[in-house]
Amino acid sequence: MIRSLMAASLAGLVMNLGACAGLEPEPCTPEWVDWQKNQIFDPFVADYRSEIGSLRNLEGNLENPGMLTALQLAGLIESLPRMAEDFNTDVVPRVQAAVATCAEPARASTLLAEMLRREGVEEDVLIWID
Repeated sequence: MIRSLMAASLAGLVMNLGACAGLEPEPCTPEWVDWQKNQIFDPFVADYRSEIGSLRNLEGNLENPGMLTALQLAGLIESLPRMAEDFNTDVVPRVQAAVATCAEPARASTLLAEMLRREGVEEDVLIWID
């Protein structure tokens, strides 16, 4: 009897902790913005980890690339348009819905640049992508 009561209490505690961990922060607070970014950007970043890593590792002058940089860019030619398209069709609507909650405008290119910057992509690479 005591064991079953303890098991029931433990199960209730675990369920309550799970519910608390999944709660969304109050809208439009700094915590909510961070939470929204994680909910929206992290899955996209995970899907494009390889491409973002390649962008992060680009070396040399992008205006007049050397052989290594040219090869790196050639490897990205096919995946970058797909990444941008997926960002526009999957991420941007979710960001716009989140931003609409706080009535602030958002631009897709700014959001993409912010996400890539957060992932360590250099400014000159971001300018090249834009």
